[in-house]
Amino acid sequence: MEFCDLPEHIFLLILSFLPLLDAIKLCSCSREWMNHWTHCKLIELDRSKFENQSKEQRFPIGLRRHFAAYVRGLLPRFVNPELDCIKLRLSYEVNASKDKFFFEHLLEFAASKRVKAIHLDFSNEQTLFLFRRFLRSTVESFSSVYNLPHSIYNLTSLRVLSLRCCGLSNFNFELKFMQLTSLSFEGMFVTTEIVLNIGCNCPNLEELSIVDCNINRDHLKFYAAAWLKLKRLIIRGARPYLARLELFAPNIQYLEIQTFMWSVHLGNLQALVEVVLDLENQWKYSYQAINIVEFIFLGLKWAKRLHFESSFA
Repeated sequence: MEFCDLPEHIFLLILSFLPLLDAIKLCSCSREWMNHWTHCKLIELDRSKFENQSKEQRFPIGLRRHFAAYVRGLLPRFVNPELDCIKLRLSYEVNASKDKFFFEHLLEFAASKRVKAIHLDFSNEQTLFLFRRFLRSTVESFSSVYNLPHSIYNLTSLRVLSLRCCGLSNFNFELKFMQLTSLSFEGMFVTTEIVLNIGCNCPNLEELSIVDCNINRDHLKFYAAAWLKLKRLIIRGARPYLARLELFAPNIQYLEIQTFMWSVHLGNLQALVEVVLDLENQWKYSYQAINIVEFIFLGLKWAKRLHFESSFA
């Protein structure tokens, strides 16, 4: 029995698990299935597929506009009423005025299809330089990044949200994401207020990841009443440093802390299973290093597995 001889319902089921490009390639193997890629539920739009990153490229904006027009014509063809995931990797350019309309159009499409997961990567050389080099930058310094529009709140079916190199000025979680279980920030400006709003308005959040973000010497507070369902927390590469971490999440099972902190206060974390710590910078640069390390280990006494790196190990 050849692949093209499969019953249609089985073939469509297989397509629902494939990324868009793989689905198109598979459907191109048979004239009978040529247009069945529209049943795909996983849309991946990678900038490397349409942007020429070489220095010899003279018309990058033209390529972007061509891609945006192509996607606008592509999206209405998807026939499933719901999508599992949309992944977009496209560097945001301030001078490309149509970028905002393109992103908003994509979010409107995601809302209409009740998408369950969205991964948005707006990084380019300029934004990565800002977040990784200018450690004393304030939120006003990131005017060149894309700020998520208020229409993000229309994604009421969202369960997974991953954001890289974008602004949160319009994203204060003033409306509840009742179904959101996983949230990831990378290369962004994160404040105490944002974390507090997440805890209050994402009651079912189980995973939170904050990686290479500018904390601006702020405090991160996780109190039990707002973080009862949190099971996994990752804080890595906070810049320039984390002034204070207060963690009282009784059901947390996985904790990863790889950043420089001035102080830390850990509650009764009896559900802890695994902890990953990077204490090298803590030991080198903090005059309170010994006290902080002792306090960390006291708070993590319930952990079953502990992995750490340090200059004194």
